[in-house]
Amino acid sequence: MYMYVCYGAGYPYSIATSMYTLLEVYRAVAAAQRLTHNAAVVIFTASCPKETKKQMY
Repeated sequence: MYMYVCYGAGYPYSIATSMYTLLEVYRAVAAAQRLTHNAAVVIFTASCPKETKKQMY
């Protein structure tokens, strides 16, 4: 589950940091996927003929 494990006094802090980092990475990936999806939809819609657009919506 955790990206790295640190022994000693910083152990709880390392777990919290790794969890937070994983969360941030996940959020960044999800945002990038949404942007990519939106861009693909816009490009696809713009390249379609008008008859196809009417059927899609």
